[in-house]
Amino acid sequence: PSRIDRWLFPFYDKDIKEGRITNDDALALLEEFYIWLAESSHYYTSGVLSWYSGAASFHLLTVGGVDQKGRDSTNDLSYLCLDAYINTNLFQPSLSVRVHSQSPQALLEKVGEVVALGGGQPSICNDDVIIPGMLSLPRGYNDPDLTVEIARDYVPVGCVEHAVPYHYGTPMHSYINYGALIELALNRGESHLYKRRMIVNDPGDAREFKSMDEVVKALEIVFQDIMDVDEGLVMTQEKVERDFYPCTWQSVFMEDCVERGLPKEQGGARYNFGGPGTCVGFADAGDSLAAIEKVIFIDKKWTMKDLCDALDANFEGWEELRKDLIDAPKFGNDNEFADKWCRYAHNLYNTSILKRRNLRGGVLQPGGVSMSVFVPHGAVCGALPSGRKAGEALANGVGAALGCEFNGLMANFNSMGRINFFGNYDTIWNVRIEGGACDTVEGRKEFANLVRVFVDKKIAQMQVSSLSTETMRKAQEKPEDYRDLIVRVVGYSANFVTLPPTVQDLVIQREEHALNS
Repeated sequence: PSRIDRWLFPFYDKDIKEGRITNDDALALLEEFYIWLAESSHYYTSGVLSWYSGAASFHLLTVGGVDQKGRDSTNDLSYLCLDAYINTNLFQPSLSVRVHSQSPQALLEKVGEVVALGGGQPSICNDDVIIPGMLSLPRGYNDPDLTVEIARDYVPVGCVEHAVPYHYGTPMHSYINYGALIELALNRGESHLYKRRMIVNDPGDAREFKSMDEVVKALEIVFQDIMDVDEGLVMTQEKVERDFYPCTWQSVFMEDCVERGLPKEQGGARYNFGGPGTCVGFADAGDSLAAIEKVIFIDKKWTMKDLCDALDANFEGWEELRKDLIDAPKFGNDNEFADKWCRYAHNLYNTSILKRRNLRGGVLQPGGVSMSVFVPHGAVCGALPSGRKAGEALANGVGAALGCEFNGLMANFNSMGRINFFGNYDTIWNVRIEGGACDTVEGRKEFANLVRVFVDKKIAQMQVSSLSTETMRKAQEKPEDYRDLIVRVVGYSANFVTLPPTVQDLVIQREEHALNS
């Protein structure tokens, strides 16, 4: 992989200096390239689209970041690539901009121009987190140490699954439903929807728990059981890929595969970290644990038996308890009590995965890319101690649960800054600001300052949407007038009117923040 502004720049620079082309010519060529990418598409079944609503072909182009010596690599072509997107404004290709503490102000303000389009592009990736995060990955059985020079040349692939040269592996094998894990931990491993035991080991009777230590122990029992299953799933998928669906032509273009005479599916690549999947509902887990500690063990207004009975009943007849749970501290509001539990949820997931290896000997890698899976995963998840009712959507990406951001944008950034993204940098965070916030020069300067806060807080990734609720409601009423309206779903953007109504509503319901709040 490489960044388009780096690998095309020598050709662009030579042609400009020798008078073959002008900047306008180069811009036109980039625009034609983007249109060509938008014309190619994948075909998905209706079942797949329920998990990847509005998904296209996942073409992703990256600009910016540091070079192999750690210096800012922004060049004239970086800006032309962003201008080409502004002029075409298509749902694909997606754009990613790598930023760091020394990113030029002009680049960040140009990113603000892209954000002003409203479609949630580009994905903004933090070099100051992702590069050291990659270097801290445990070494695979057969992989050499990852060098800092190679780590600095990373790019996101697909949505935000970060890859380096000489690497084969992806974290997108499966999805772990964190909401369901909380449900199983409090219901002796049984799903309320499926009415059967879903794990091997008994986490104990939650009605008898007397402390948070017992709650945490039960969750960890469930988590390890699920991770054992997930590891087996990864092995099975990789065996099937190796034995029946090898992509030989890709291996031909990988130096190490050619030198070793091994396809990438058999470990021919130099680096093999990747898998097992991604996790959905971090904030639901964190909020649930915070609510249990606050309402049950600190306030002592209710008992664990009361809580379990209320969850069994989906809170019918337990409205007062549900209100107390909803009123408990929530992630996303600069509340250290809530944030510590969300951090715990992340750390449990990260450490559980990083101990394991895939079929090729590479370390299994965590991820926080929910796609639109937070809707179907929520549909099979019972009521949670956060106050969420059965069947409701889970939190998307690694952000706060829907409707739980009360204290403004900076409070949200402060909460996100308490998560250890060095352990899991393949994440998605949807941020929504007021429509029109980046339309002016001053607004784009404020946006550039926001990006610097993002870098300083050591958050791995964010994507910022700036589209008014009014516009999206009008598009729902008259879709024929808004066929070109682009919105960010999760790791990709899509035409708003093609999304299922449930996903449209969830996009609209994301908290809309003032840029300076």
